[in-house]
Amino acid sequence: MAHLRAVQTHQVPQRMKDLEDQVRRLTMENAQMKAELDKAQRRWEKLKEGARRRRSSTPATNGTAGNTMEPAILEEREEEREGG
Repeated sequence: MAHLRAVQTHQVPQRMKDLEDQVRRLTMENAQMKAELDKAQRRWEKLKEGARRRRSSTPATNGTAGNTMEPAILEEREEEREGG
């Protein structure tokens, strides 16, 4: 019985220290994830706003969003956006 108590008195503080370290690590990880989420949400809102502005500034004609460019020009622009 004395041996069991000695083991418990050593293990309990070590276990508490390990759990406190884990809480600290997870708290930091959570803060980083929240920062990344906020950044992604801001980016998404900017993208949506840009799309709204493009839609409102470009008159829609016959179901197209004002696309009057030649197909070759459209392909070139798409290649530029893709970095190629």
